[in-house]
Amino acid sequence: MFFKCAAQDQNKKAMVEKRDEMVNNINESTAAKTNLESFLKHFWHARFGKSRFITSKSLYRAFKSQIDSSEL
Repeated sequence: MFFKCAAQDQNKKAMVEKRDEMVNNINESTAAKTNLESFLKHFWHARFGKSRFITSKSLYRAFKSQIDSSEL
């Protein structure tokens, strides 16, 4: 999903490495005591507010929909 828009990009390896680094940083953060799912839910609510509340179950589908429509 993250790389759909980058199909023409020659630096997919670099994108994968950056994504992995981001995920590792989120998962290893002891101060935040959070995981990737929690981080993405907080991002979603910060971006769209209570008007577009999201549950863990529908998180992937909601992000996919937003990426497909290029609203993020």
